[in-house]
Amino acid sequence: MKQQVPVVLNYSNTVTQQRVADAINYLGASPIMSRERLAVKDFMTLAQSTVFNLGTTRESEVPLFIETGQMANQLAKPVILDPVAVNVPYQGHLAQTIMEKVKVALIRGNAAEIGWFAGAEVSSRGIDALGASSVMVAKQAALKTGAIIVQSGKVDIITDGERVAYVNYDNPLLAVNVGAGDVLSGLLGATLGTDADAFEAAVAATAALGWAGQQASQRYAKAPSFYMDATLDALYTIKDQDLETKEVVWHA
Repeated sequence: MKQQVPVVLNYSNTVTQQRVADAINYLGASPIMSRERLAVKDFMTLAQSTVFNLGTTRESEVPLFIETGQMANQLAKPVILDPVAVNVPYQGHLAQTIMEKVKVALIRGNAAEIGWFAGAEVSSRGIDALGASSVMVAKQAALKTGAIIVQSGKVDIITDGERVAYVNYDNPLLAVNVGAGDVLSGLLGATLGTDADAFEAAVAATAALGWAGQQASQRYAKAPSFYMDATLDALYTIKDQDLETKEVVWHA
């Protein structure tokens, strides 16, 4: 990724826009943060991937998402969807409307959000998943949507419906920080923007954030604001061998 420096076009959650842009840049990619419809063609020519975050999306912006997504599909560039609170009816309407017109390569969400795509009932409160992570639900969501699923939680699950990988760092302060999931979605846009296998790229991004969070927890286990900055700092220093750890488990 650092050799190719992919450009990631982000229709980001406005709450976390700066943090997501920084994370992508620190990892070695290049972010574009835009919501201008007149710039879609120009930015899609530059970008290698697109990330849609529905956290602060308005109904009036859905045509922009669809136009961008369809252009990305035509150019064979992956679309990553972060379906914030999709199990809330209005948010579900947004996601469904977009996915009816756009082929999504990867969906990143918590257990409740991924459960929605699988048609499973998973308890949730707001954006936080309360139900236990389930690999079967994640696999079902992948098979129903045709997308790679990255299910964030105490143990992250990555699956394409057949292959499964687990990232088991359990960084509780990532859950405390609003927007840590948005950061992961941005990092997924960065790694999927390379010419690597998409599933392996998804595992790499998830492992990178997990590893960075672990490094930060060694310094700021009880200081959540300093912790997140330290996590971003760790992303800047990450090397290939840092991803080859016992916390990342692959299954065929």
